Amino acid sequence: MLLLWILVVSSSLPYLLLPNAVVFASGPGGVIILSAGVLADYAASQNVVINLITILTCTFCYVACYLRIRDPQNGYRVVDRSLFFCALFSSLPFCAEVVRCLLALATFEVKNGLYEISLELWYYLAEVLATSSVWIQLLTNRSVRSILLDRRGPHPQSYGTALAVI
Repeated sequence: MLLLWILVVSSSLPYLLLPNAVVFASGPGGVIILSAGVLADYAASQNVVINLITILTCTFCYVACYLRIRDPQNGYRVVDRSLFFCALFSSLPFCAEVVRCLLALATFEVKNGLYEISLELWYYLAEVLATSSVWIQLLTNRSVRSILLDRRGPHPQSYGTALAVI
């Protein structure tokens, strides 16, 4: 995990070293878009590489978690299964982001309508990435649903003292 953070920080250094690398540009129809300027190709490649490394790392962790769930000696199978499905469903927007980054990289040179669509999709995918884990937790966790959606209010005595402070 530390290696992944080092990769992200070190690959972002060119943006800090070149002060005019990232600028706002006027797009078609008067839309102002954030442009990486001289580093646009580098930015597209960086997105693809970092997202693919993240997906591969998460896939490795999901396989390890899946093997742990299947272990009959595991006393926390139900909790592990719930966390596994929550994490697995939370990773789906990252897969969509990888597809978007590959599309942006493939159409980078021609800058046609497909490239513009891939740039505009970033705003929506960023929102989905930021908010999906909360909604997935709500969908996959029965305890969270019962606390948040119970019309009569939470019943801390039935959930233990840790949740009484919520």
